[in-house]
Amino acid sequence: AVFSAVIFSLSHLDPLFFVPHTITGIVFAALLDATGSIWPSILLHAAWNTWIIMGEAGFWIVVLIAFLTMAVVAVSPLWFALHRFWQRAGGAGPPSSP
Repeated sequence: AVFSAVIFSLSHLDPLFFVPHTITGIVFAALLDATGSIWPSILLHAAWNTWIIMGEAGFWIVVLIAFLTMAVVAVSPLWFALHRFWQRAGGAGPPSSP
């Protein structure tokens, strides 16, 4: 995890933020380990980049992005838990409706 976090940090090419990016990489690796999927880390990274870029657009845009980010972060563990439940139960997903 630490090695991949350092690679993540180096890929940003910003020596000033090497330590914060390394810590963020460790958090992303922990999220991967906890969920078994890389998608939560990708979504969180995209949400962070969106937050930074849209931060210049004004207060209400930032509030909207914050709300949507919190909604995704709040719902994703439930979705991944259900997904893992159905995988362990032997199915590929929830039963389909007739």
